[in-house]
Amino acid sequence: MLDVPHVVLGGDLAVLGEHLVRPVRQTITRHLHADRAATVALAELGDLDGALGGVALVLHDPSIPFTGPLAPRHLTGTGTA
Repeated sequence: MLDVPHVVLGGDLAVLGEHLVRPVRQTITRHLHADRAATVALAELGDLDGALGGVALVLHDPSIPFTGPLAPRHLTGTGTA
């Protein structure tokens, strides 16, 4: 079961638009508590949505541990950051 108020789809997924939003909305509705409703939306921040989300998370909860800088995927060639 899910209990989330909002689902935001971003990054490479956002280009799929309503083709992705509609089935995600249907799946979430099936698995949510009956008395809850979740909004499903596409991110509107462009290519920076993931980075800005990370910044917002840290600003919201500064106790999140910082382990040091992460190498961008395109520099490491490993496919992971």
